[in-house]
Amino acid sequence: MYPKTGGYNEALKDFEALNPINIKPLIDKKTGLEIGKRGQINLNGNMVDINVRSKSSGNEPTIEIIEGKYDRIKFRY
Repeated sequence: MYPKTGGYNEALKDFEALNPINIKPLIDKKTGLEIGKRGQINLNGNMVDINVRSKSSGNEPTIEIIEGKYDRIKFRY
């Protein structure tokens, strides 16, 4: 996990700067509201999943890059 400064707007800018494709909204199952976005990026020649959420388990905006079943890179804002 990597800490970064800024809030959700900064996380969204960083997400968009990675030029994700197949972007879809992340919807909160309890409220039905959009809480972020998900998509895919090219990372070292492989397409991997990426998401940005307005809050995570620690109530902080987060970008998460999912490289495999157990390999995740998280940036907390």
